[in-house]
Amino acid sequence: MLINRRTLFALAVSVAFLAVVFWSIDFDEFLDAFAEANYLWLIPAVIVYFLAFTLRAWRWQSLLAHLGGVTLGRSYFVATIGYAANNVLPLRLGEFVRAYLLRRNPGLDMTASLATIAVERILDGLTLLLWLGIGLLFFASTWTLSPLLTLAAQVAAVVFIGAGVAVILAVLFPDAALRVSHTVTRPLPDRYAARMMGIAESLLHGFAALKDARKIPFWFVVSNSVWAGEALVYILVAVAMDVDTPIVVLFVAVAASNLATAVPSSSGGIGPFELLAKETLVRAGVGAGLATAYAVVIHATLWVPVTIAGAVLLILEGVPLREVLRPTSGMNGSDNGQARATE
Repeated sequence: MLINRRTLFALAVSVAFLAVVFWSIDFDEFLDAFAEANYLWLIPAVIVYFLAFTLRAWRWQSLLAHLGGVTLGRSYFVATIGYAANNVLPLRLGEFVRAYLLRRNPGLDMTASLATIAVERILDGLTLLLWLGIGLLFFASTWTLSPLLTLAAQVAAVVFIGAGVAVILAVLFPDAALRVSHTVTRPLPDRYAARMMGIAESLLHGFAALKDARKIPFWFVVSNSVWAGEALVYILVAVAMDVDTPIVVLFVAVAASNLATAVPSSSGGIGPFELLAKETLVRAGVGAGLATAYAVVIHATLWVPVTIAGAVLLILEGVPLREVLRPTSGMNGSDNGQARATE
């Protein structure tokens, strides 16, 4: 029933957002945009996406190095499956799938791996907030955020800046973080308290990647390069759809649409993504019908290829689907001690 409830929640979120997306658009303009598009441009767009994905895998490999490390190929393989799982499972359960697959091979602690994924998401969120801020500077005198975009930016800022500060404090003061965890878990029965403390210790071990300050410039450059690659995908799809708008608008669309999907909700961000992508283009003067068609095509370009690739790689991995859908069973933190968390 839990999976069913999650699925129903995800569907409800998607339907609600899509209803807003399609409300009062010009459907003739919407359909004409599809009819007149040059879909050959999607081929280089998909190629660019998978090339940029290599940078994601490289960054994650770097974040995992202190846990024992993985090869770049394994990082790419597992990340692709995880992104595919995020596209079809609600509440970003694909993140658990990634950590679970690393527990199977090469045997990394699942909770610590999840911590590196959390750091990865924080890096992405902060990068997109930077992009959004810079993009809006170009329109400071001619363009103001709509209430929807303002809300999305505010929520994202609270989530990612807050999470970033919390993680950095935990890394700088691990003993204090463990004392807080102990205080929180004290009312629980001993069995559950011990398990929760084990998870806390494993999370700290995963976050310890941030102790190597020499890597921070690398992560900054790679994170921006990842999103520059995705921005190029947006540009190529805009050419395919004959969307005539400044490139800076597309950079803002990259930030806004992806920040909209950062909070776990619908499967693959379907609904929130389209709404923020459309809203950005409409605010820049693109017709609502064309902007909606563009949002649908860009999301499909980002969604379909990686989902197919991830499904194929999951088959090659040889993991039963039932096993993938129950990956959280390995999150007990039992193989991590306090000494390792605070080293």
